[in-house]
Amino acid sequence: MRRAAALIVGMVIEMLVASPALGQFSPGKLARAHAALDNTTSCLQCHAPRKSTTPDRCLACHTSLNARLTARRGFHATITPGKTPECGKCHAEHGGPDAVLVSWPGGAKERFDHVRTGFTLRDAHAKLKCEQCHKADLIKAEDVRADHSLAVERTYLGLGSKCSQCHADPHRGQFAAQMQTNDCATCHTETAWKKVAFDHAKARFPLTGKHVPLQCAKCHFNLDSAGEKTAAGTPGSAVRFRPIEFASCAACHADQHRGQLGTACAQCHTTEDWKRIGRAGFDHSKARFPLAGRHVAIECAKCHYPQNAAGQRVAAGTPGSTLHYKPLGFAACTECHKDPHRSQFGLDCNRCHSVAGWKVITPGAFDHDKTKYPLRGLHKPVACDKCHKNSDFKQDVVFDRCTACHRDAHNGELSKRQDKGACESCHAVEGFTPARFGAREHDDSRFPLRDAHRAVGCLACHKPAAAAADLKPVARLHFNDLACAACHRDPHAGQFAAKNGATDCARCHSAAGWRLPNFDHGKTKFTLDGAHARTACQACHRPVSSGDGTVVRYRPLDTACRSCHAEPPRRSGK
Repeated sequence: MRRAAALIVGMVIEMLVASPALGQFSPGKLARAHAALDNTTSCLQCHAPRKSTTPDRCLACHTSLNARLTARRGFHATITPGKTPECGKCHAEHGGPDAVLVSWPGGAKERFDHVRTGFTLRDAHAKLKCEQCHKADLIKAEDVRADHSLAVERTYLGLGSKCSQCHADPHRGQFAAQMQTNDCATCHTETAWKKVAFDHAKARFPLTGKHVPLQCAKCHFNLDSAGEKTAAGTPGSAVRFRPIEFASCAACHADQHRGQLGTACAQCHTTEDWKRIGRAGFDHSKARFPLAGRHVAIECAKCHYPQNAAGQRVAAGTPGSTLHYKPLGFAACTECHKDPHRSQFGLDCNRCHSVAGWKVITPGAFDHDKTKYPLRGLHKPVACDKCHKNSDFKQDVVFDRCTACHRDAHNGELSKRQDKGACESCHAVEGFTPARFGAREHDDSRFPLRDAHRAVGCLACHKPAAAAADLKPVARLHFNDLACAACHRDPHAGQFAAKNGATDCARCHSAAGWRLPNFDHGKTKFTLDGAHARTACQACHRPVSSGDGTVVRYRPLDTACRSCHAEPPRRSGK
């Protein structure tokens, strides 16, 4: 009986589901997106008999999604790889007209893992809100826009992954090829649009020299819609990147020479520095004035000076000025140089001078031997202006004595000589040293050199003495004191000094040698006789400590026998 009742109930339920007239058994109203299906005749468009919704019935309407699942791309293809996902697990219906049909993984769309869509959000993209990208005007996919089952203002399908599919081209087609291949990353990153990472070395115009530190805007400036240069930030303007003419420098730079030298700037200049002329690029020997001697190293601006439009010489940097190259006078030296002789010798400078240097007189051009003062010795290489001040050659030069030009190196020490200290008595023009004053001349002085003194070098006695502030120290020639102690240290520490402090070294020593004393002990208070005559000096005269070190004791010396000899021992019993 129970089995029959259950069978009857089941048959009734099947009839109710299959019958269009029994829609009152629906679990609830459909969402507004499916409102057209919310009637008793449309249930089987989504539901199979006795089953929930099936993917094939959902995809029969949602054709654009079906195409993506078939192609195995997009987020839905990652839910159950290789299989068609169960739509109802994430998109539940019958919740009423205002129900949300999406159940987001993680519970909220902000937690959705965008990596699963095939477009990973990075940097600036990761900071955006969903609706900033997922909006109707950015949906470019034609199949999505044609899919009437979708509302383009709410769907998340149809966005492209290329930069140009979301972003307007700020370059106005200058990089159309790169935009088509999504190659904006050649210059830009997702961190910030204005932080450009571009290797100009790979461009058709690699940057070198002074071009390297230039700001991009110097060449890549803003153009308005008419192609006219405008200020940065002008609405509707775009930065010009291509095409840019760079075959000639004149495309960017004004011709500073105003057509004097043509347009091949690289013949003379480099990008390293405009003012640094590339000598290798410009051969001045092919000009009407080949450079030689000192002219080679002269800066170009010394001759090619700035001039204004009227051809007048002006200061460097004067607005509108240009360097003067043509015509340039060079027939006479005075066209560039002042005449230092004030026309005393005419204008034919080459008679005496050459381009090797003003002070280098052309050999044979001027014979000084024909003057009142022929040049000899070290006077020959002396620069002319050392004697001819201010290059005045007609002004008489005093040369009757050496001190007319040279300072007295001996500070007047020799002025009392019979010749008044005439330099030529000892020196020659071949060189100030060595002096022509030797041992023979010294014998005529107050201190003739004898014996060991004759072998002593001059500077051992004539040492440099202090001089005036503007003179170097020179050897001292005159000595007021000629006593031995004036030069030599007293090795006897004053034992033989007289009451006035003087020491007569010659009593014992001679210039022949210090260690060969000529001393007569018989003239002392202790005459040597007997065994004493055979006793060595150092047996009695022994070294003792002194304030200056160790010195041999000569006086005072005790002459009593007991001071040197010990008392002999007494014999026992006496």
